[in-house]
Amino acid sequence: MKRGLTGIAAAGPNNDFSTTLAASFRSALETAGGKLANEPFFYNTSQPSYRAEVDRLLRGNPQAVFIPGYVTDFTAIYRGIFRAGYQGKVLTLSFAVGPQFKQAVGHAAEGILHGLPVPPVGSGAYDAYLCFVGAMPDGEVQKPYGCAGFDQINVLLLAMAAAGTDAADAVKAANPRVANGPGERVTNLEEGLAALKAGKTLSYDGASSSVDFKPDGSLAARDFELYEIRGGRDVAIERVNSAA
Repeated sequence: MKRGLTGIAAAGPNNDFSTTLAASFRSALETAGGKLANEPFFYNTSQPSYRAEVDRLLRGNPQAVFIPGYVTDFTAIYRGIFRAGYQGKVLTLSFAVGPQFKQAVGHAAEGILHGLPVPPVGSGAYDAYLCFVGAMPDGEVQKPYGCAGFDQINVLLLAMAAAGTDAADAVKAANPRVANGPGERVTNLEEGLAALKAGKTLSYDGASSSVDFKPDGSLAARDFELYEIRGGRDVAIERVNSAA
């Protein structure tokens, strides 16, 4: 929206992940005053060709296109977009444009915007996680997926300990109790188990985020980083906090 991209077309793989993202993208875009330039559509990722999908996505020459895909399908679709001479902006997810993608398309990747959830750089919990896995905090985003996995494991095990069982419904009910608080702030499994043993309630503060849950089970907020590919490198443009 800051770039004047108020009409954006969207398409992605036919799975729950992509369809959910398209729905939330529509909601966020419309809330900000923009609109989707098409009715989002979804494709199979095992197709031998995506020519029809590219033609459909670019119909009407939208200002930008959003494709929440994976490396393989995004690479094929982006090649089609580039060969079609499209001059608008392309937006995607960071894991779709890693080294494999950049090697495949070379200089054609210039200008792609992409983003991903990132940890709260500089927080004590995140720095402690980096040290735990043998990395040195340097003020930059490192191991964004690893720290999320670290938090998932910790919250799950602490919820099981708090519930006193591994029964699914009991553990699900205990998740927000150990994560949201109120209670003693803990940042790892060892601290949490010690607090539970002492009869205390918990408020887990994660390496990837505060790990506070909303009633529907989604996270209350995450930090996100927006990048633009320039000269074959991912250049950080902006970091925002999303109260999802």
